[in-house]
Amino acid sequence: MPKPYDIAQTWDPRFVNNLIQVLVEALEVKDTYIQGHTRRVAEISLAIGARMGLSQIELRDLYAGAILHDIGKAVGTTEATLNKPNPLDQREEIIMREHPLKAGLLIVGLENLAHILPTIMHHHERWDGTGYPARLQDESIPLHARIICVADAFDAMVSPRSFRAAMGRDEAIDEMIKLKEKQFDPDIVDELIACLEENRHEWKDFSFYF
Repeated sequence: MPKPYDIAQTWDPRFVNNLIQVLVEALEVKDTYIQGHTRRVAEISLAIGARMGLSQIELRDLYAGAILHDIGKAVGTTEATLNKPNPLDQREEIIMREHPLKAGLLIVGLENLAHILPTIMHHHERWDGTGYPARLQDESIPLHARIICVADAFDAMVSPRSFRAAMGRDEAIDEMIKLKEKQFDPDIVDELIACLEENRHEWKDFSFYF
């Protein structure tokens, strides 16, 4: 009888894609903000990755990491916390900060996805080493996690939340620039800005921002 890992290696990629979609949809049911957010973060991440010359395999893995970056919020985080109409209190913030590690627990046993664990677990690290969960710094943060960090933050800034209005595109770009070498890899912020300028008229997936 084949070992479990041998079976996992024979999985049809369509099965993995369907599994990813089920996980994301389960989270979207709980969190109204997530609806559309993961897809936008994935599209922005792909645009940045393509500009940086990532291979097709790397772009595939980047996309999977971006789609699943918030999946840990589906475990142990209440709908009330996810949809709270004002900023989180200290206890809720601690729970929310556990979501990268919870994501790891969700997918660590999936052979076809285990290699993207570092991307998902470290997308809230900061360039200056003050992020979480491991306080990694600059290039010790996985590249794909650095890309998703920038895409995630930009989308959050320009998206309306129940407790604040959305920033305008230019205001969000100014904020991203201010946070270069603090929260974000400065080169990736530059790539984001270039993507936004290049695709202002051609790429309808970015129409949300204009």
